[in-house]
Amino acid sequence: MYQKQLRTPKPWYLQEILAEEVTLLVHGEAGLSSAKRTTDALFNKDVEVLAE
Repeated sequence: MYQKQLRTPKPWYLQEILAEEVTLLVHGEAGLSSAKRTTDALFNKDVEVLAE
């Protein structure tokens, strides 16, 4: 994974993987899905995804 981090254009690749795994472990699949929608809304300024 570390080697992929060095080659990827996404600088936060490993942090995203870790965040997904921890969120899934703590909150389950529904919590992970909700967190991803919220993250998309915050970082992509697409609040329409929150209505789903």
